[in-house]
Amino acid sequence: MNKVHGGSNILVQLFGSPSATTKRVYYTALASLGLYILAPTINNIFQKLISGKPKDIPGGRLDRVTSGLENRANDCYANSSLQSLAASDTLAQYLQDFIESLEEESAESPIFPMHTALATLLKELREPVTVSRILSAKHVKQVARFLHSANLRSTQQEDAHEFTQQVLDSLQEEYSHWPGRDATPFPFSGRTGTQLVCLTCGRSSEMQEQPFTIYEAAAPQTYSAELSSILSQEQTEVIEGYKCLCCNVIRLLENERRLGPRTNEPTIGREALEYLREVRDTIDINSEIPAHFMEYIKQYSRGGCIPYSHSSQVHRRTVITDAPRILLIHLSRSMYNGGGSGSSVRNGCRITYELELGVEDAAQPWTYKLCALTKHTGTHYSGHYQAYRRKLDLVKVVGSEEVVNRSVPGYAKQPGSRHKRIRSVVQKPFWKISDSSVSEASAATVLGETKYVYMLYYEREGL
Repeated sequence: MNKVHGGSNILVQLFGSPSATTKRVYYTALASLGLYILAPTINNIFQKLISGKPKDIPGGRLDRVTSGLENRANDCYANSSLQSLAASDTLAQYLQDFIESLEEESAESPIFPMHTALATLLKELREPVTVSRILSAKHVKQVARFLHSANLRSTQQEDAHEFTQQVLDSLQEEYSHWPGRDATPFPFSGRTGTQLVCLTCGRSSEMQEQPFTIYEAAAPQTYSAELSSILSQEQTEVIEGYKCLCCNVIRLLENERRLGPRTNEPTIGREALEYLREVRDTIDINSEIPAHFMEYIKQYSRGGCIPYSHSSQVHRRTVITDAPRILLIHLSRSMYNGGGSGSSVRNGCRITYELELGVEDAAQPWTYKLCALTKHTGTHYSGHYQAYRRKLDLVKVVGSEEVVNRSVPGYAKQPGSRHKRIRSVVQKPFWKISDSSVSEASAATVLGETKYVYMLYYEREGL
């Protein structure tokens, strides 16, 4: 007779030897009972996994994932912006220097809420992990709302560009009150210079400089375009019908030389001609000259020559005169649809960009490395923001399995140590982050987001 072990002895005593059918019913019931007992434990483990709270897996690959950010109320615009900012080693170093300097100050030192909130969150986002955690950007959003009285409503999607600008404006305002600002430049601070160049005489205007923290560039209304071409087109604008002062003065004086002096030239005319001959080679195309001399030019008419009746074509050229350490480029994709409602649509121009970007300012040419980008899918008024963020600079020590994080602020290589690149970091150097979801991405995948790229985060090399 077959024996049924353990708890089955009770069934045998009560009902006799079980048949095959009874055995199947019995084992099914036993399995169900076990599952019922273990269900809370299994559910608890599952909840920990999806909530990002489990401990790191010993020996896990540190570049596989990073920490995500929770999205409870259309927070993707803030999450993608902050993940992109977390990619910058330059920003991490700046924030650490800033916070450390505050700790050395007295208790009466000013309060810098945005620096403190951002430094705390970005430090957590940049910690190497083997299992993704889910953090919250709530505190940074609260600081932005308080400092700007921004309408960051939980029921309406906001714009990643506008949120990033709010964060940078807050940082810059706090930076202006920082005692250590003379020793450390604000990493997003850049300047553009605008100058007019006359295509007739070749002379130009004085350079007018403007500060920026985010470089604005409009996506063209074409099927595709290159980032370098967009920046060049943004830098040059053709203006028709411009009254070039240099052209007017040159025409007037050349006409006077050809015809010779007038015997009955009034005093104001002689003074004007003498003045114009003196400044001819030093004035700009838009220089301010005494009003009575400008009026003389406008009224001048002799021998069929009326200088002020002529107009010139000029180029308005905008260049970066002071390149920032971190270059953020906003690709505006808002496009007026031409309808009577005055609404806008999303420009789907496919914009190609590179992992390395060359920028030349008044000092020298610079090379920038792409560290992150924010993409937007959907319509002009709604959709979803995601980020591609470059992985931490993780390497292995030659001769061991030790992993070194060279993205740590203040990293200094140990004398005599040798490092080798980690294959997975080389093959897939980015993380694709959609709120709490994190996956790895190759450089080709990142560069393939031509239709959806919205903001590009470049970091200057060779600092």
